[in-house]
Amino acid sequence: MVVGVEIKGLNQQTLFALCQKHGWDPLFLASAEVDVNVGDLQRELEVCFAAGECNLCSLLLKAAREKADSRMLHQLAHFDRQGATGPLAKRKTRPFLNFLLLLRPYAKHQADKSLRKILSSEMLKPEVFTRKKNIDVAERWGLEMKYWHSKGNHKIVVALGDKAEWLNLKHQLIARYLKISTLALGRSNELIVLKGIKRSPNRTRSDYEKAILDAWSVDPGFTDYLELLRKVIAFRMRKKGLRTGLMENFEQECVDFELNKKLAAFLSCS
Repeated sequence: MVVGVEIKGLNQQTLFALCQKHGWDPLFLASAEVDVNVGDLQRELEVCFAAGECNLCSLLLKAAREKADSRMLHQLAHFDRQGATGPLAKRKTRPFLNFLLLLRPYAKHQADKSLRKILSSEMLKPEVFTRKKNIDVAERWGLEMKYWHSKGNHKIVVALGDKAEWLNLKHQLIARYLKISTLALGRSNELIVLKGIKRSPNRTRSDYEKAILDAWSVDPGFTDYLELLRKVIAFRMRKKGLRTGLMENFEQECVDFELNKKLAAFLSCS
């Protein structure tokens, strides 16, 4: 990540207003009339992508490209690749395309072409799909998804799963790994957003705590949120100087007690 480098002629206020216009309250960009810091823009883009604001990210990148030099464009190229495997727009296939997809030769050609395009956007290549040509296209697609799931690449699995739906490819492997990786990717992205809120100069620690509680309320089965809350509570107790003998000997128990109080209060107000 580039630190301390500015994009001359690109005003922070312009990008700040663009974010607000699209319903996004910036975490790292300010409303000041100063040049945009590349590091701040990269951090904003990272959180924006994680939050699913792909359209806004495209607009921010477009504005940056108009002013950035070649070195800065190289630093931002990563986000172009991210956009390539971002959520697919929910499009309805045209009746004629639906008919073509029923034809096995066309369906196989389209599947092969689409799969390679998705993988190449991340500089990857098919690992299973092209080798197991004796089985059904949909099953091969599902096995490709299974492979990338085993590698922990949930973004690719979700992109493949979304494309399979558009191509009318149906198989239990596709459904299974799309569901698993969608959950994993959503949780990973939520942690990126929470990290952004924690580091943001435009947010308070109370904002961070509330964001964690909101995330937990949507997905209470994900224990990472509770661990983040424990860290917030422990930090606050240390900052307030609550290092009594009881706290020193039973710190974990004290933190868990405060955590349960906080969760109960949050649920009672929901």
